[in-house]
Amino acid sequence: MILLSELIADLRTALRYLYDPMMLRASSLADLLGLAPGDNVGARLYQELLSTIAELQPSDSVPHQSRMWRTYETLYYRFVQQFSQAQVAAQLGLSVRQLRREEQAALTTLAYALARRYGLQVGMDRESPQEETPAEADDEVSRPSPGMVVAESGAALAREPIAEEAAELAQVIPAVLELVAPLAELYETVVHQPAPPYRGRVRGSPVLLRQVLLSLLTVSIRACAQGSVRLTAAVDREQVVLRIEGEALAASCASPSSDDLANIEASERLASVLRARLTANRDHGTCAFELGMDRAAIWKVLVIDDHPDAHQLLERYTNGTRYQYFGVTASEDALAQALDIRPDLIVLDVMMPVIDGWQMLDALQREPQLEHVPLAVCTVLPHKELALLRGADAFIAKPVTREMFLRALDALLAGRAV
Repeated sequence: MILLSELIADLRTALRYLYDPMMLRASSLADLLGLAPGDNVGARLYQELLSTIAELQPSDSVPHQSRMWRTYETLYYRFVQQFSQAQVAAQLGLSVRQLRREEQAALTTLAYALARRYGLQVGMDRESPQEETPAEADDEVSRPSPGMVVAESGAALAREPIAEEAAELAQVIPAVLELVAPLAELYETVVHQPAPPYRGRVRGSPVLLRQVLLSLLTVSIRACAQGSVRLTAAVDREQVVLRIEGEALAASCASPSSDDLANIEASERLASVLRARLTANRDHGTCAFELGMDRAAIWKVLVIDDHPDAHQLLERYTNGTRYQYFGVTASEDALAQALDIRPDLIVLDVMMPVIDGWQMLDALQREPQLEHVPLAVCTVLPHKELALLRGADAFIAKPVTREMFLRALDALLAGRAV
């Protein structure tokens, strides 16, 4: 039996070094989970942590304000995306002190999820309260009960739409090929890749897609030692199909290793979370994998704001979503750039020099090519009623969190005022 505090401490350390294979290889969590020692133990622990976090993502029927979503988003932004506590707190609309409580609760949920997966017996600490790491221990931690791990019912409310994640092939594929290059060199396997540019976005987390491709290419390179592996991409209007096919120089290769089987199993789990269609075949000296995904619609968002810091924040909010960000700081240039960009949505600040937001709102509405583009006024001033009366489709109050901003964009797309 392991104490909950010890499991959480090991888990926190592993998550901090999630993208450092050497540190993960030496992690006591790998030993605790019974991962066989070897060169690939770090990669396997990485896969297990990612897939366990992914499995905590609630279904679309669960209200977004529920604790299940708060738990998943805390883990995802804090450890998968490696955001700082201040950044995650801003994303979720919390104070840093509140975020630390949420992080502790989320780690507890993740610890129990790992314990269930690996059949670990977890004991509660009864003699002393749970301690935080020194850098974060300026606030008392509220210990959640094991009952918090129980799934919440999402039948009471329909979840409001939230911006879905999207993976850009032009970013994911080159990154994965760079990662597997040393492995290909070790096994003397030639990896043929699709000719750039890689076109299109697919629905789903770029982190998870990258890991699926990394696992499948790892298996393929080993299976086709001294041979070749070919990655191809077929893109049409509705879907993207990635194929990995290979053949070894000699057909007398060994049967799939336990690591290969673990990689394939992890890929299948992650593909299901991505809602992707994966067929896998690894045999003596050959491999054939096919990953089918739905294309993500790309919606262009033009934000008119004279503050560069506001653009930096809002653009970060849209990273990895279906929204493509365009920013304009000079209001006098905004109309011309809007006509050039032809955005699907417009977000407009009010307090701007030269031409203020109200003047810009009138100018955009008078332009025949832009008059039907949904527009939101985004300002610190309490002018929601005025903005809607002047013709804006939505109002976004500053300061704005990531959730608020993406919900507003979703509402604009759906044709609803917020």
